[in-house]
Amino acid sequence: MAEPPAQKKASSVGRFAALYIICGLALSAAVSPCVGADLALLAELTVPPELEEASADQSVASGLYAEMLSDAAFGEVDEAIEPAQRLVELTELEFGQQSKRMARPLTNLALIQESRGDLDNAGQNYAEAVGMLERFSSPVDRDLVTPLMGIGRVLDKTGRPGEAVLAYERARQILRRHEGLYTLDQIAMLDAMATSYAAAGNGLEADRQQLRAFDLRSRGRDDNSTEMVSALLDLAEWQMDIYRGLSPQDQAIYGCLIETDMTFADERPARCRRPSSRALYNRAIHILEEEYGKEDVRLVAPLRGLASTYYARSGRWIYKGQQGQVGEPGYEYQSQHARARSLLERALDIQLAQDSIEISEKAELLMDMGDWYTVFSQDRDRGMDYYREAWSVLRDGEGEGPAAEAFAQPKRLAYSRSPAPPRNNTANLSLELKPEEQLGFVLVEYTVTPDGQAQDVQIIETSPPGWVGQERAVLRSMRTARFRPRMEEGEPVATSGIQVKHEFRYVE
Repeated sequence: MAEPPAQKKASSVGRFAALYIICGLALSAAVSPCVGADLALLAELTVPPELEEASADQSVASGLYAEMLSDAAFGEVDEAIEPAQRLVELTELEFGQQSKRMARPLTNLALIQESRGDLDNAGQNYAEAVGMLERFSSPVDRDLVTPLMGIGRVLDKTGRPGEAVLAYERARQILRRHEGLYTLDQIAMLDAMATSYAAAGNGLEADRQQLRAFDLRSRGRDDNSTEMVSALLDLAEWQMDIYRGLSPQDQAIYGCLIETDMTFADERPARCRRPSSRALYNRAIHILEEEYGKEDVRLVAPLRGLASTYYARSGRWIYKGQQGQVGEPGYEYQSQHARARSLLERALDIQLAQDSIEISEKAELLMDMGDWYTVFSQDRDRGMDYYREAWSVLRDGEGEGPAAEAFAQPKRLAYSRSPAPPRNNTANLSLELKPEEQLGFVLVEYTVTPDGQAQDVQIIETSPPGWVGQERAVLRSMRTARFRPRMEEGEPVATSGIQVKHEFRYVE
């Protein structure tokens, strides 16, 4: 074979692989050659085993692989397309169009195309790679995993999450067949499936995949090991994200995402059959305190997370036994929002005691404190002072740009609802619509004032029309809503013309 046309950055595939690793490690550097590349995708580029140790001058193929990996390593994704396409052509010329050997170059080309946003061609090449492996190897060939995951991502990115789940699950089953039922490599697949299920509106299955991933991370580890902390925090944050995305009505039902002990108005207190976010954060804090002490900076993240659970559910109902009319349970409402402030103050104290303080982390804690005063305190001026201090910290440490970006738009913080015990007799999570249910919405427009309240609230559209009760409920919730205001030059300002769609379930 003739010499390759370009050998511009090194002389062996192995050297480019090393450069690729270095590129990944350079992400935290001030200047990285990888800027602009989608490393999560490009890291999956592979070389045929027979060429991994070959020098670039031994063949056209090894030179093209070296060039492709080099371009990818330096974030030159557009340039990486040409050698990737030539490798497809070269492989087809040498082995024929119908050959298992075609799968690897097709998959590499698809990965680069996907990283560039060329989803149509990426999807087509992933599908061709899968077809080659199925026809000329086996329906459970290990090499199917990467193109199947690629198909799933393309389906997700093109708005077909329900179909994406099927591709992810098939990839996972193949991986488990080759690497064992409990391989940790399937966690990324479970995460992808959870995201797809959530996008498809199937919260029950999304949550199930996250619990599976948590079980895998926990398997074979001591419950009190520091290795468990990241798994605990990941699951807790996932559940918080699910909860934040629910309507106020659904939040009242799915409290098990936040706290383990729930009280329902039509029965005695029940214990949820799932780990709540609050329990997960508490467990992580306990592990870190036991291992590193109560002033360790690693406590900041779980303390902030635990505080967020008291934002999400700022009170609880305590069952007091049967009172009044026969069969009518008695309850006492207990506020818990002060717990959030004490947790945030502790996190801030730990952060300020460090010799070196991360600017963004300090600013986030100050914003958290501002949020607490805006939502729960009558002293909203103090909340505004925390916001001003956060702005100053960002401006002085990172410049005007990051400060302006942090306060570019108002952020909704919480809904303060009239306390009423949830009326649902199940502690299980199910976010799916029942067969007879449909989704409606109320679209509102409003202004956020400098002190973080909503005013001039107007109903823009209700679908289907005529749901006056839902309109009234949305207007009531907007009157008690609180926001982190937009800021200009360090001062809170009003923001008008904000539109938000509130969804609700109904049966015709």
